[in-house]
Amino acid sequence: MSRSLKISLAFLVLGVAWILFGSLIVASFSGPLTAIQQKLIDSAFVIVSAIAIFFAIKKGDRPQVDGQYQRLFESNPNPLWIYDNTSLRFVKVNDAAVAKYQYSREQFHAMTIMEIRPSEECQRLTERLKALKDEVRTSVGWRHMKANGEIINVSIVSYPVMFDGRQCSLVIATDITELVEQEQKLQNAYQKIKSFNDTLRQIAWSNSHEMRKPVCSIISLVSLLQHTDNNQERRQYLNLLETAATELDEVLKHNEKMTEVETEIES
Repeated sequence: MSRSLKISLAFLVLGVAWILFGSLIVASFSGPLTAIQQKLIDSAFVIVSAIAIFFAIKKGDRPQVDGQYQRLFESNPNPLWIYDNTSLRFVKVNDAAVAKYQYSREQFHAMTIMEIRPSEECQRLTERLKALKDEVRTSVGWRHMKANGEIINVSIVSYPVMFDGRQCSLVIATDITELVEQEQKLQNAYQKIKSFNDTLRQIAWSNSHEMRKPVCSIISLVSLLQHTDNNQERRQYLNLLETAATELDEVLKHNEKMTEVETEIES
């Protein structure tokens, strides 16, 4: 049987006893009571009893509630901590924070929240703290430093709490390093695809413009060679044909080189 139920039953028994015997007990000390006096005494009994029950239940149940919150805090799989809003020192950390960041509880309690960050992020954090309001705050793009110097990417959820009579903040930190790395890989892949598409467009433009000129020249010169008997003209046409063939070869080499570069990037 819970403590609250026991207290309620005790009040019920006491109330019934007061209804049956209260007036007799009071009358034995002060003499017969008027109806108004009896009502005042009954009202006083109810008020005093209600106050007593309130404090009894509060006193009895509070340790149980605190214990439940303690277990929820400690068993949470995400790193949690509470820090003092004034000193920025860690006040309390859970098991997940100790395991993830590899600092002992004693080390955490001797540190501030600035000390688990790379030095270049401290100024950003200072500006962020100045702008905080008394509400739930969610932010991403933060980097934290573990005890071994490893840097991880985290998202943060925090909100103000009162702890041991001090203004504090409760923080939930989620490691998103793998997500950030995957996003970077996707971004790199997108850039490669974009670069390859740009190369294909350049090759297509080259095929439709740069190659067209020497090809047309070759076709025309071959036709002229077939219809001339003049040796001087023939030599001129052959020289021009050689020049056109060289131009076509340069264009083909350029396109082949661009394709090779993209193949190396993909590899």
